[in-house]
Amino acid sequence: MASQNFDDPEEFEITSKSTNVERQRKREQNAEIQKLIDENNSFEAKYKKLEQQFNQNKEYFESRCNELEQKLKDERSQILSLEKRNGELEKEASNYQSALGVATSFNLSDEDQNHTVRLNQDILALHDTLENYVTNLKPKINVDIKVAKQILRKYKCQTEISDKDPNKPVIKAALQRHVLEEIMKQADFYFTRSNMEHYLESEIVSKTVELTNLMEKFYKNRLGDDRVTRHTPIKLRQQVYSALGTRGFNDITSSNGTSSHSKHDFIYTISKKINKMMNKVRVIKDVEKRRYVDALAGDLVRDVVRIFYFRLKIQEPMAQYLCKSIGHKLTRFYSGGENSNLSIDSVNTYDYDTDQIDSDAETSNNEVI
Repeated sequence: MASQNFDDPEEFEITSKSTNVERQRKREQNAEIQKLIDENNSFEAKYKKLEQQFNQNKEYFESRCNELEQKLKDERSQILSLEKRNGELEKEASNYQSALGVATSFNLSDEDQNHTVRLNQDILALHDTLENYVTNLKPKINVDIKVAKQILRKYKCQTEISDKDPNKPVIKAALQRHVLEEIMKQADFYFTRSNMEHYLESEIVSKTVELTNLMEKFYKNRLGDDRVTRHTPIKLRQQVYSALGTRGFNDITSSNGTSSHSKHDFIYTISKKINKMMNKVRVIKDVEKRRYVDALAGDLVRDVVRIFYFRLKIQEPMAQYLCKSIGHKLTRFYSGGENSNLSIDSVNTYDYDTDQIDSDAETSNNEVI
């Protein structure tokens, strides 16, 4: 490199100063650049550290978020499961409450055949059947006055009858009582027997009375104060007699698995017996009518036993039936729904006595009930 020639010292001095300044400026620029580079490296390091922390935090929070989402799903699933279980428990509690209500309530629904209104209707229907069975003793029906007098004397009826003046309304009322009493006498005997196929109803009644008495003893002799135990004897009686009142003395199904069935022996025997008894008192000349009347006996016997021996016992307190004496005043009876104070001066009456069912009656010119 060619050397510069500085002929003028001042020129050399100026040039030298200029070079130093330039060098100083470059050094400063380099220092500034280095500083910026260092700062940039520092920022990059911090950025990488922050980026690393961010990624770590991101992974943590994503993991935590997934955990919380899964936990939320699990809790929602648990809530749904608990809601379902709660619904089941509420339903179960409702069933228990309903069962407790049934177990401690003696009330019969309006639709129940043993409700007093329905029972009264069935008693009135029974009376109609009894009337149809005895018949009105009019045309084509002969009455044996001699036998009729014996029946009237049995009931201490002082009304005089004869072939010329038979007073058939009195005879009809006496025959109704006679038929009813005969059925009930045979039923009383039936319910003293058991341990035979045709005496199943009798055995059920016997066991029910026995179990009811045991439950009453259990209630009185075991410490506690719950309604279910206290009411069990009554509910037991109501349930059993309700079943008997519905199916008692129905036809008997075959034991060999076939669909055949046979008439209950009690119904068959007593129907035949009262038909024979009644055909001695009143002779129906019309063959078809006699067959029709004789066929009524089965339903009559069954309905009498169901009402007097089963359905009256479903009521709480248990209903009673009364056979009222001559001269007894009837304060209320069913004859078109009107009240009366009739005196029974000819034959005894039968009175179906429940809380709301006082009596069933039929009047004649002689006020026979």
